[in-house]
Amino acid sequence: MDLKFHDITNTVVQACLFAVEQNVFMFNVHCSNSEKTMRAVAEMLKEKGSRSICIGVTVLTNLNAQDLQQFYGAAVDVETTVEAMAAAVSNAGLQGIVCSAQEAAAIKQRFGKSFITVCPGVRPAFTQSGSYAQNRKEDQARVMTAYEAVKNGADYLVVGRPITQHPDPVQAVHAVLEEIRQATEG
Repeated sequence: MDLKFHDITNTVVQACLFAVEQNVFMFNVHCSNSEKTMRAVAEMLKEKGSRSICIGVTVLTNLNAQDLQQFYGAAVDVETTVEAMAAAVSNAGLQGIVCSAQEAAAIKQRFGKSFITVCPGVRPAFTQSGSYAQNRKEDQARVMTAYEAVKNGADYLVVGRPITQHPDPVQAVHAVLEEIRQATEG
């Protein structure tokens, strides 16, 4: 289950409350909801004594600077936007963000090691060459290998299609785990 909430403040808080009541480990609110909404969620979590983790979704990993420029109508830097959104998350009292692993090191440096980074767009090394690389349709703009993501400070890796669409998903999981092992031991 991948819960991402984006709506008016009351609706988001009620959706998050439902997630809390279901003991969901981690769920997301979109940072574009506003610091006000994220603060209301953080207050609800505190009020309920919840152990659920709520993080803010920053710039989706399928977007690049051109996409942001098209949306905002001006030159916008992805890293600066992610950091601004992370600041709103931190100010609101949530536990971390969803960001590209490319931004994880800067986020950790600015907001501390305990500020959680959940990083989608992780593409294991086996996706970089051979038949897998030739046959895939890549819709992610900001990616890293599992090894690079861990080295860059990612706390949680999101590895979807490289596993679910692999001919041998168990083998793919083992390859990802090996990259993580190498990154944490090296």
